[in-house]
Amino acid sequence: MGQSKTNLLERFAARAEDRPLLGRLLDLSDAADRRGRPQSSRFLDPRQQGLASAMLTAAARPYLLWGGYEGAERRVVVLLPEPLEQVELSLAGIGLLRADTATPGLSHRDYLGALMGQRIERELIGDILVGDYGAQILACREIVPFLLQNFTGAGRARLTLSEISPDELRLPERQMQKRRESLSSLRLDCVTAAGFRLSRRDAAEAVRAGRVLIDGLPCEKPDRPVACGQIVTLRGKGRVAVEEVGGLSRKGRLSVTLTVW
Repeated sequence: MGQSKTNLLERFAARAEDRPLLGRLLDLSDAADRRGRPQSSRFLDPRQQGLASAMLTAAARPYLLWGGYEGAERRVVVLLPEPLEQVELSLAGIGLLRADTATPGLSHRDYLGALMGQRIERELIGDILVGDYGAQILACREIVPFLLQNFTGAGRARLTLSEISPDELRLPERQMQKRRESLSSLRLDCVTAAGFRLSRRDAAEAVRAGRVLIDGLPCEKPDRPVACGQIVTLRGKGRVAVEEVGGLSRKGRLSVTLTVW
């Protein structure tokens, strides 16, 4: 399959803790070929997804990133025996649970804290979608039976847990805002400053501190150019996508359309 496992890990495992994850993905890719059916990882955060995508693309290994719905933040890598455009939740190894409660006002942190209190590894849990009824929880299928029996409360709130089908998934409305900005350049600090209403200095400091990602991968260079279509994430603040880049104004500035959420 081209490059060796050792070479790929040396090239893409920027940190020591990345090697086990990336090595496991290559092993799952080999297993998908041997068994002729998809093999799934556990849930990855955006940075891990970026690393996985870069390595698997370079290695020409078929894969999909899927978190249970379009736009999910935490996603699994589905390693494929052959290229596919979409995969079902069951094949991706993802289960969908609904937690109903009569206690209003529970937050994402409340649900996640209660799950971690059950000593469940974070990588077994995907996105938690909070609504007025309670929450929907995407989780690796291996942990679903345990959750159905044991996840009965969050703080003082009692929970009633049930497994639901993908057709029953209710997505919260994403508060997306499209804006046209005038930028001096498409440098990462410029796009970050405009997207999140920061000063250029604060944006550059956030980049250097490793809090800014481009397409899921951290970048600590404020002068890194951002291409049209790329997504810039500022940890704890949200995301901004460069949708369209227009021409230069008389003052030499770019007209750029950003989508922020």
